[in-house]
Amino acid sequence: MGIFGIFSQNKTATTQDHLPIEDIRDDLVVLKNGSVSLVLEVSAVNFQLLSEREQEAKIRGFAELLNSITFPLQIVIHTEPKTVKNYIDWLNSYIKKTNNPLIKDQLSRFIDFVRSIVVKQKVLQKKFYVVIPYFSPLIQKESFWDKVKEALGKKRITPAHEIGRQIEAAKIRLFPRRDHVQKLFKRIGIESRQLKTEELVNLFYKLYNATEYVPLEIKAEMEKEAI
Repeated sequence: MGIFGIFSQNKTATTQDHLPIEDIRDDLVVLKNGSVSLVLEVSAVNFQLLSEREQEAKIRGFAELLNSITFPLQIVIHTEPKTVKNYIDWLNSYIKKTNNPLIKDQLSRFIDFVRSIVVKQKVLQKKFYVVIPYFSPLIQKESFWDKVKEALGKKRITPAHEIGRQIEAAKIRLFPRRDHVQKLFKRIGIESRQLKTEELVNLFYKLYNATEYVPLEIKAEMEKEAI
């Protein structure tokens, strides 16, 4: 059963019936329109801090990337609350190592200061993603009766083996595209990596629950502040 398959058991229409996602499997996203996509998380570059020569090199590299692509791409910028858990953990590890009481006190105060800024000021961060899609011909277009059934709350469920065929066919096309894009990104100093299945589930949960989603690290800090 797919990630959203448990909701299809209800006779009444649910929120999942209106989502475009059919399943998330093997680090890929299968959509209900028959397409399969992989998602790359890419690093950011502070363009304004680069020298004029470096800026020109970045522009030429990006132009080369665009001119070499023969398939569609989607660039997504997502804003979410900033987490500083790794940074605070690193500071705490340094506190444990040092024997200087003055340094320990100053670092403890600094940690409290950072936490207060992140929690009270709601510091945000931007994350950048590149989506590479592939439309599989294995899934036929919806017929008139399929649309009627969908309107009546009887959405056709794609069999698991059919989704598996979609994914295997998509991998043949998507992986070379991914490697090509990552190679060109690296030329212009941009790191990229493909999101795993668990990360994709978490990402889409954040996107569809933006008003209520709070990272666990920030939620814990907010609860501490409330005590």
